[in-house]
Amino acid sequence: MSLFARPALAAAAADFCLAGRAFPVWLGTGFGLGSGYTDCERSFAPVAVPGVRIVPSSSPEKGKAPATTLERLSQKAGEGFGALKEKAKDASSEGVSKAKELKEEVASKVRQV
Repeated sequence: MSLFARPALAAAAADFCLAGRAFPVWLGTGFGLGSGYTDCERSFAPVAVPGVRIVPSSSPEKGKAPATTLERLSQKAGEGFGALKEKAKDASSEGVSKAKELKEEVASKVRQV
């Protein structure tokens, strides 16, 4: 059987079995409306979704939500990068001072020659 014949045969069989009957249309419409209603309910009333918990605002700072995992990781990464930035600044200042010393040594050797 060809690739195109199978869907045509299936459509013909469904047409033969369900010809003249309206229940498949109403059943599909009911499922569609129910799914739409459920999606809207979840969008506009998240309390109605199972597993969703609303956290009360009893945190130490009023109006501020508790830190999420992403916020805590961002803060730790920022602290780590800050420490590395300070180390790099110290290392670069040491490198600049060494370069100045070497420049002075080379300049004094050039004057001697």
